[in-house]
Amino acid sequence: MSDLAKMMGDKELVSWNNIYNYDHSLYGTMFLYKGDVIDSKHIRYEYLVFDKNLNLIAKNGFSQRLFFSLHNTYYISNNVDNNFLLIINYRSIDKENYLINRRYRKINLNDNTISEEFFINNNNKIQTVNKKIIRTAGRVYLKSFFTRLIPVKADTIPGYLIVESSNSFKVLQTRNKISFLDYNNNIRWVYPYNKNADKTSYKEIRYTYFFGDLLVAVFYQYNNHHMLGITIEGIDLTNGQKKFEYQLDNEKSKTLHSVEEIRKYDDRIYITGLYYPSGKKSRFNYLTVLGLYKASIDLSGIEISKKYTPWETFSQYLTIDKHAKIDKAYRLTKRDFFIFKDGSVSYLAEIQAYVRAKATDMVLMNLDPDFKVKEAITIHKSKSRHGKDYLFSQYVKDNTGCVFFFQNYKKDKTKKDKIKVLGINKYIDSKYSYEEIPIYSKKKKYTIYPIPAKEGYIIL
Repeated sequence: MSDLAKMMGDKELVSWNNIYNYDHSLYGTMFLYKGDVIDSKHIRYEYLVFDKNLNLIAKNGFSQRLFFSLHNTYYISNNVDNNFLLIINYRSIDKENYLINRRYRKINLNDNTISEEFFINNNNKIQTVNKKIIRTAGRVYLKSFFTRLIPVKADTIPGYLIVESSNSFKVLQTRNKISFLDYNNNIRWVYPYNKNADKTSYKEIRYTYFFGDLLVAVFYQYNNHHMLGITIEGIDLTNGQKKFEYQLDNEKSKTLHSVEEIRKYDDRIYITGLYYPSGKKSRFNYLTVLGLYKASIDLSGIEISKKYTPWETFSQYLTIDKHAKIDKAYRLTKRDFFIFKDGSVSYLAEIQAYVRAKATDMVLMNLDPDFKVKEAITIHKSKSRHGKDYLFSQYVKDNTGCVFFFQNYKKDKTKKDKIKVLGINKYIDSKYSYEEIPIYSKKKKYTIYPIPAKEGYIIL
């Protein structure tokens, strides 16, 4: 157990974030605190970094300049060779503009240092923030907000993947590629994805998945502002060459899809999500969703199979119609997808009212490697007026199972009062089990937050 308040001198906690390794395993946790005011333009921040076993491995601080009227949010990138990024998103309002700025600081755990603030300039190079940049913050950083910087390691070379994206064609005319930048600020390769874009045909990159030296990118295709289809492309991180392109659907497809989870096992890539009827207003419309699908492709992008399971197939386990409606007021709302090592899939949903924010039971739908229904397990809990009790999940046992968690209030028979509990749900080797622990302060003095930890554990 660690007394964080004592370690940071009772300073204000700004955020906490888990740090994940490149292979999705947990490295540790970072806690960011607000320190003393230095002057009218600067404030000091301090942070603690714990490893996955809650050993303190780094403590440091930095001076942060203030801009306009700011609301800052802080995020953590994945960890590569004991280096990760503190991602700072600024939202500010001046007399003329609503500005969205994104900047970075690199934290090196090998020598316990943190860099000066930097951003990605229009030449896709790292540029340190200076006084000139500060004076033109709106003009420069608004463009940089459409660029993501992702630490990666290609073969033996660590660096950053620069991913440019936007849902605006005007921006996509200049923000239209993926680049690999090494630590020496050299562009090693560029992967253009909108080379021939125009107002009638362009792509937007939405999701990125990393499997060793393979980057799997999900692209949305547009005609003006109308989404036409989804393509999935495989890119070799060592040289930026395209390894495959898979068309999941297009404007002529009778069935439309969402991409919720992608996993690679051996020489197969599995894709799963929800499917919808064709039509411009059908995709992502929860009123029209028809069921679940799973596609599998080889490493050259050749489709091995694509299978569908409509909601009615689960009717022997629960009352459900063809659009996931449970009764007149409630329907299934997605919470998580799992693809296991044998190719089987589980879909986790919460029964939620779609008029008012109320949630009741959770449902775990399990399908075998051939995508045939195995069962649908209803997990009973008290009705919540918060709209969502689900917290988070993790894969366990070499991706042969999963554990997921929710919080709930239940009546205590002895206290005759409602107490907060943590629901722990295990689905391993096709067997489901449940247990719960109380997460409340007996003196009502504390709020207890569960957060993900290393495999098989949680942090309170």
